Amino acid sequence: MTVLKEIYDWYEAGYGLPKIVQMLNERGEPSWAAGKKDKGQGWNSAYLHKLLTNRAVMGEFEPMSRSHGGSKETSKGIRVLDYYPRVIEADQFNRITAVRASRTGTGGRTKYRLNNLFAGMMFCGSCRAPMYYMSQQRAGRPTNHKSKLDGRKLSYVAGIDRSYMVCNNNRRGHKCENGRRFRYEHLEASVLEVLLGLAMDNNSFVMADRVAELSALVAEQERQLDGKKFELDNISQALRERFSKVLANAAGDLEDEIERDQAAIDKMRTDLERERGLVSPDEHLERVREVRSSITSDDMEARYEARQRVKLALNQIASITCNIDGMAYVTLANGLMSWRFDQQGQQVGEPIDLRQNLDLHSGLTRGVLAGNAANVEDVLRRSAV
Repeated sequence: MTVLKEIYDWYEAGYGLPKIVQMLNERGEPSWAAGKKDKGQGWNSAYLHKLLTNRAVMGEFEPMSRSHGGSKETSKGIRVLDYYPRVIEADQFNRITAVRASRTGTGGRTKYRLNNLFAGMMFCGSCRAPMYYMSQQRAGRPTNHKSKLDGRKLSYVAGIDRSYMVCNNNRRGHKCENGRRFRYEHLEASVLEVLLGLAMDNNSFVMADRVAELSALVAEQERQLDGKKFELDNISQALRERFSKVLANAAGDLEDEIERDQAAIDKMRTDLERERGLVSPDEHLERVREVRSSITSDDMEARYEARQRVKLALNQIASITCNIDGMAYVTLANGLMSWRFDQQGQQVGEPIDLRQNLDLHSGLTRGVLAGNAANVEDVLRRSAV
């Protein structure tokens, strides 16, 4: 099952399904096709999608049924945990599910550009609508416009890309007064610069073993809890159809188990958040650093793969809020650091650094930040969105 683990690791690292298919086929990896017709046809994206969405990789078995003459399978309402040998841990399966959701809408005709790295993480500070990527000119393309001096028609080939991020609601004239436009190319370079510089600071970002251990434990316990809830739903359905004292007692016992398990998971989650309070995932920042030189590559496929990986990393470590005052705030997911940039992508002032001075768990400031409450509240407000 090494191949299955490779597929999950590659996808989580930012490789798309077509690229993974290519890598498997180029090295001559035998496909897992069952039918004679499909034997020898190699790997394909549809089959990889099934592998990435099938809970059987975690050892679960869910019997399916198909109506006579039909092609669509439906669940029989039964889920058996640990029926098969487990190959993929629950926490990685959950991460893959999140990655798949974050990639929605990134394909299509613009596959080999992926111009907007901030999709899904950049919002208007006034109405919370997503910021819209507006391309004004593209390098190498003919450009026509009128001269501002005398109105003459001018034609030339654009030498640079020029794009802006604008509030999507304001752009559509829908209940938002934030009409500020932020120059995308400059802001992208500046944001990557500060995040990559921070990634180099080994004292700032360390993925503690305890965090990884707790993450895996929480994911597995939640998987077990989902199985019990699924079982309880089936028992409840059976009781509605026909009452049984045995089933009623079983349902009561299962409800007690679920309540105890939920309390234990809540405690583990509290412990996990406490462990994460002073760190951010180094593994995500490492991805950004590794592919930094490839995001503007002339090789369009290499450029796409690099930008895809950077986009996934950025979405998991930071968010950006664009305010009506013309400032864009880049805030780490844990809320402990924040930077300000103007509409041209220039950093304004020093970053707000609360790593050593903020007790996130009590929500109170300590020591030297006693007189800086406004900044603390601002960072916490943005990080909570």
